[in-house]
Amino acid sequence: MQAWRLLLAALVVAGLGAGLVYVVLTNGEVGDPVPTLVSAAPSTASPGSGATMTLPLPVSSSALPPTSDVPSRLVSSTTITEPPVVAALRDALAAWGEFAVTGRVRDLGDHFVAGGPQRRQLRAEAESIRADTSGGPRYVVTTRNIVTISVTPTDAVLRTDIEWARQGEVTQFFVWDINMRLLDGRWQLLTVEDVPEEAGG
Repeated sequence: MQAWRLLLAALVVAGLGAGLVYVVLTNGEVGDPVPTLVSAAPSTASPGSGATMTLPLPVSSSALPPTSDVPSRLVSSTTITEPPVVAALRDALAAWGEFAVTGRVRDLGDHFVAGGPQRRQLRAEAESIRADTSGGPRYVVTTRNIVTISVTPTDAVLRTDIEWARQGEVTQFFVWDINMRLLDGRWQLLTVEDVPEEAGG
């Protein structure tokens, strides 16, 4: 009897030391070994609850991307560019501001449609502008709140608030509908229509 108890104690100690099985004693008999389910323990156990949390497996260095493939900068600056038709409109108005002082048709460059209504109108005004000997700095033409009224593959009508400013003069304000036309891959100013105050909002 004493030998049986020593044998049983030795089995229990061996099982607990290995951490693999525990022994169940039922009515003085040795039961079947039961596996320890570490992976079944709750992963959100609170401190002191006695539950065992399963840890993630270590990541092999071979699973990581090469250092050269890791971008050195995660954030890059982006330059926002305006649509070509808007940029062309601004360039045309800047040329107009120069022409309004010099009266030189060549200052209009290729920003206005050749033979178009607005270019013809400016050409008609060129002589009287040149006759004014006051000179002075060119007009600075500023556009604000540009919106699209209509657009086709070759024409776009843009409505914009216009500010004509020149040192020594009272600044003038307008609301214009400007028709831009695409010719030979380049947007050019075709016509300008003054928008009544009630229509301009």
